[in-house]
Amino acid sequence: MPAGWSLNRSCLIALTLCLLVFTNASCRAQDREALQTTVEEQDKDGDGKPDVWRSKTHAGGILRVDESRRDTDQDGKIDLTFGRVFSTNGQIVCSWSRDLRRATAARSFFFEGKEVVAEGDDDGDGKIDTIILLNERRMPQAVLKVAGDRVTLAKGDEFRAIQEAYRLNNEVTLPALKKMAGKGREKSDSPDE
Repeated sequence: MPAGWSLNRSCLIALTLCLLVFTNASCRAQDREALQTTVEEQDKDGDGKPDVWRSKTHAGGILRVDESRRDTDQDGKIDLTFGRVFSTNGQIVCSWSRDLRRATAARSFFFEGKEVVAEGDDDGDGKIDTIILLNERRMPQAVLKVAGDRVTLAKGDEFRAIQEAYRLNNEVTLPALKKMAGKGREKSDSPDE
């Protein structure tokens, strides 16, 4: 397992938020199992060394956290991380991705299985730069740009560019997800396959 295999601050904040969302469920839960984590390593490029690590954590039957870490340039260091948190009914609650080479990160929050808010650290300074509020069709309704203590609403060309990026992503992502669902593939498969 690579050095530094631990949840970073932003992952802990996301997990804490997700746990808060399910406080009521945890109070009513009958199943009080201990926290269980499994880790799997894979050699994707055939060089005999692992370059993908996947972990699954089950939290008392209430939440499940899946995380994947990748060494994409075979230098022995983690380059990309992906993660998702699921509720007991299998619906996704939040997801995150982080590019450690560029120090950028993105996180999304879901309600009833639909993405409602996305946020990102676009410049790698560890602070949220963009917050996107999404409608039921997973298209931006509003885009907030954060700079220091200032928050502004993206307008005009900047807003249209973000909408176009989401439209193009939806054209590729949504049919692929429907195709996977049609093959009976689990919702919990790793995001990087």
